[in-house]
Amino acid sequence: MVSSDDRKSINFNTTIRPHEDHLYKTNVLQSIVEQIEDQDQNFKSLIQNVIVGEQQDGKWAKSVEETTDKLTKRAMHMTSDLKDQIKHGVITFDQQVEKMKEQNVTITYTQSGSAF
Repeated sequence: MVSSDDRKSINFNTTIRPHEDHLYKTNVLQSIVEQIEDQDQNFKSLIQNVIVGEQQDGKWAKSVEETTDKLTKRAMHMTSDLKDQIKHGVITFDQQVEKMKEQNVTITYTQSGSAF
């Protein structure tokens, strides 16, 4: 029978998978946001062309133009915030993935009197 005095343990941390850079996902996600920005600009241009291009005048035309400008500015702020959130979210994701790859390993062994 092996006594508990003969048992030894070694405890260490190890990385079980190699490092993978997930930061490229920032560019992928931000390019989608940029597509949304492009569509928003296209919509604003369409509204501008219909109102200004057609020489529309009056309260209604001015109101539509002002509303379009406000919505465009609001959308620009939202997409800017979204880009920041994406950057932060991907960095956090990358850190969490790397942390999950670290494992605490304990090896318990019995030391015998002779190595041979």
